[in-house]
Amino acid sequence: MRILLTLLLLLGGCAPTGDDDDTALDDDDVFGDDDDATGDDDDAAGDDDDVTGQIVQEASGTLQTTNSAGRSGAWFLPEHTQGAPLRLVLLYHPTGGDGASMLAGWTAAAREGGFGLVAPDSRVSPQGQYTWEVGTDPGEVTPDLTHAQDCLDEVLAMGITASDLLAAGHSGGASSAPWIASVDARFTHAAILHGGVFTGGLGANRPPVWLSTGEDDTARPPAELAGHAADLEALGFAVTNTVFPGGHGVSEDERAALLAWWSE
Repeated sequence: MRILLTLLLLLGGCAPTGDDDDTALDDDDVFGDDDDATGDDDDAAGDDDDVTGQIVQEASGTLQTTNSAGRSGAWFLPEHTQGAPLRLVLLYHPTGGDGASMLAGWTAAAREGGFGLVAPDSRVSPQGQYTWEVGTDPGEVTPDLTHAQDCLDEVLAMGITASDLLAAGHSGGASSAPWIASVDARFTHAAILHGGVFTGGLGANRPPVWLSTGEDDTARPPAELAGHAADLEALGFAVTNTVFPGGHGVSEDERAALLAWWSE
């Protein structure tokens, strides 16, 4: 009888121990689920890594930002690496033009050079011309200035980080380039192509400025640009002033020389 009671006591004491083991196994299963969740986090991090560093294909389009005249602009981005800094040019079209036509003349060079383009449209002057309103007094802000900045912001919002940022304008759009570059610290360079400058509205920034024209340009002759260059130098700008063969249009040699200067 004593032996039987002893066996019963031993068997009764084993049952709770077995239940504890089962509980421990359940806990291990829970921990195992946590390990799986950790693995999922790693996968998510891997997905982020996959996005940064991916090759983004060349793309272009019409800007959604519009000005008071209902005009917008155009943009172009070359094939580039997602997340890597990209050089950009903000283009001001000549009087009578638009951003899309201005961008078209620069696209081949941008594709080859690996930089993006932002080309806003101007408003319409009281005389009915598609042209730009430039500030002529300290601190002046015009709708054309804010529209150009909004167009730039739209492209930057596509996931672009600008490294070097050049503002370049041709003819009636030329004076807007040094103006925006002097009041917006994001710009690193400015280019006046066959145009002028209104020094009264310039801001505090002093980016290097390029000036160029054609030796046969009667609208913006070399002597006129030399005067603008002297005015800018007197204000503390580092100026490069070059004359090319030809008239009022921007030649391929002129554009190539400008881009080489920007890349120095």
